[in-house]
Amino acid sequence: MTAALPCRAASLSIEARLDRSRVAPGRPLELQITISWPGAADDYIIEPPAPVLPEGVVPVSSAFTSTMSDQNHILSYSYTLKAERRGAFAITPVPIKYWAKDAGEETLASTAELTFEAVTFPWMTVRLIWALVIAAALIISGVLVTAAVTNKRLRPATSRSKARTMPEKDYFSTRLAACRQCKLNGDLAGFYQAAHEIARRLPEAEPALLENLSATLERVRFGGYRPTAEELEARLRQLERRAGALAGDPHDQQQAGLK
Repeated sequence: MTAALPCRAASLSIEARLDRSRVAPGRPLELQITISWPGAADDYIIEPPAPVLPEGVVPVSSAFTSTMSDQNHILSYSYTLKAERRGAFAITPVPIKYWAKDAGEETLASTAELTFEAVTFPWMTVRLIWALVIAAALIISGVLVTAAVTNKRLRPATSRSKARTMPEKDYFSTRLAACRQCKLNGDLAGFYQAAHEIARRLPEAEPALLENLSATLERVRFGGYRPTAEELEARLRQLERRAGALAGDPHDQQQAGLK
């Protein structure tokens, strides 16, 4: 069941909706805010919405898309939420700040209030019982076969090293290739997403690098930030120096100074 409550401000169309009106505690629920207008993308500057969630509801993730349809420019902000307990919840109207092209002052609009319930469905109780029974059976089986499989689990150190190294090598090579392709395609969000994944997987992760990549990714997705070609190239070279040796790709090793 979908709850949708649209409102309009000037030539902007603003709509907020939940993908369902009833959900089980702990299960994902999606809040979507859509802002659209006829004309070009630069006719308006929109400040990304910041929903205020009621107590007992927490954010899980967020996403942003910008598209054109029938000469309308459409911004879509999606927020995955979850309720931590049972009850009725209300998401208060979300303020939307925007500036029209050539306008000197900001304008404020808002969405409508949205409500939903977090309830425990009867079928979930039965499912939980079966899950507990299956879990208990798996634990007992694991205890019984532990002695039989101990020798198989003890492999030579060389084999274990190769088992760990090959996935890492493939991972860094694939992610670096994704960075390069996103840079060529102008996919800024994709570039910084792949770059963040590389930095997070490095054996000696640098908190400052991770924080910088995460902040830049958020600015690109939701703040309209567009880094320069020089900034992208510098970031790509930095990642190639750190991950090139791990990737094992001749191109990466050359960038890393190994060849």
